[in-house]
Amino acid sequence: MKLLIFGDSIVWGAWDRELGWAYRIKKHCDGKTLDTDFEYYGAVSVLGVSGDTTNDLLSRFKEETKRRISLTEENYIMFAIGINDSLFEVEQNEYQVPLEKFTKNIETLISEAKEFTKNIIFVGITPVEEAKVTPIPWHKSGNYNMESIKKYDGVIEEICKKEKVGFVKIQDLLDNSDLKDGVHPNTQGHEKIFNEVKRFLEGEGVV
Repeated sequence: MKLLIFGDSIVWGAWDRELGWAYRIKKHCDGKTLDTDFEYYGAVSVLGVSGDTTNDLLSRFKEETKRRISLTEENYIMFAIGINDSLFEVEQNEYQVPLEKFTKNIETLISEAKEFTKNIIFVGITPVEEAKVTPIPWHKSGNYNMESIKKYDGVIEEICKKEKVGFVKIQDLLDNSDLKDGVHPNTQGHEKIFNEVKRFLEGEGVV
């Protein structure tokens, strides 16, 4: 079994001393044995890149996946992407990835993932604390806002329902106390996401 977790800096684990919710999933699985023939060790790959949008992820997804899985195995692919797409560029008066393009990108990610497995899961977009990210301290010409994030998150959820793809909704899971800088979860926030994702994977019989 292989589980590949693709995403951005939140998947990578920014601001968390334990390297984030995805790495917690990896640690949970590493060394775990379901029976005498099935070893989880090394089964989980955490593939988060800081700043990635769906455009960026599409440019690397197939190549990184080909290097890590065998079609003779039972594979699982998880995506946690979208918050950077929803970043609003004030000077351009446009989202970093416009909603129409984002919709197409999510559909393309699912289509490409189906070349490797039927087991596809999306983790929803985390909320933000608007007062800290309007504007974004490290990106002065941009901002995040909850209205946009809910739209982008809704697109993912709707497409997942249509395509019969797993969706872990976390929009209402976190509050401001779970965010380090207004956008990235802190250790407490990552722990909450980990528990929610683990619960979903347990329900699917993955872990």
